[in-house]
Amino acid sequence: MAFKGHDDCLKKGGGDEPVFTLRARDVTAPDVVRLWAVNAASRGVSVEKCREACECATSMERWQEKHGTKLPD
Repeated sequence: MAFKGHDDCLKKGGGDEPVFTLRARDVTAPDVVRLWAVNAASRGVSVEKCREACECATSMERWQEKHGTKLPD
């Protein structure tokens, strides 16, 4: 599952804009995504966008249950 709008998001950035990607196999990813959602909500990001991030974190956890996790490389 890709985050909704992933390709559109990448197209919006400039060629020199840093991007940080998290994969589901990264054991830290679901927690980091949820932390992002809380931080974003506190700064006024829409409830819908934050909800989508939390759904992505839950999907990551389900993926991890089936495939396992590893530390980031």
